[in-house]
Amino acid sequence: MSLFSTKTSTDWNETIQALEQQQKDAQDELASLGEVRQSHQLAAALGDAAAIAALSDTNRKRLNILNRVEDLTGALSQAQGKLAQTQEQEAQKAKLDKAKNLEMAVKTYLQKCQKVDEAMENIQPLLVEYLTAAQEIVTLLGEDGDSLTVHDLRTAIQKLPGACGYHFGKQMGLTDLSFWRVETRPLVELAQVRVKVVQKIADKLRA
Repeated sequence: MSLFSTKTSTDWNETIQALEQQQKDAQDELASLGEVRQSHQLAAALGDAAAIAALSDTNRKRLNILNRVEDLTGALSQAQGKLAQTQEQEAQKAKLDKAKNLEMAVKTYLQKCQKVDEAMENIQPLLVEYLTAAQEIVTLLGEDGDSLTVHDLRTAIQKLPGACGYHFGKQMGLTDLSFWRVETRPLVELAQVRVKVVQKIADKLRA
């Protein structure tokens, strides 16, 4: 396994920061050596053996540091290239992971849709019976009954098929499914009217 293969973009950023710090430290060392060189240059030129030795040692150290700075510059450039490459790889991986997660979410969603469709199909006979029974109440109350109650109940019954997404044929059978038009407000309205109708019928029976 390559030394660089397991490094993340975070690792490369940390590496780049470390290399930049090493460069700064090396530049500081060069500045210090420059002062030392200047302090020995005149004496060395005049033949002072100690100054000559000190200047020679300083120049050797300076050359080593210059080589190190050059190496650090190359290493820094390579690290920046690795960072860009790793960031691209991570972006591609994130894109693939998102696509996989989206695929799983869509599969789950379709499974739930299938269950909803099955439930809607199973409830169709009950809806037919429910609407038939509700219409029977309207018929029994008649036009001479409580007109407001009859109107409300008829209006609620008319809203129910659309609220459930069903189109009823002549026999109120299922002919088309349009689940995406489901609304809850008409169902709530029907429940409220249903309470009013039951109360009105109870009042008539007690009369």
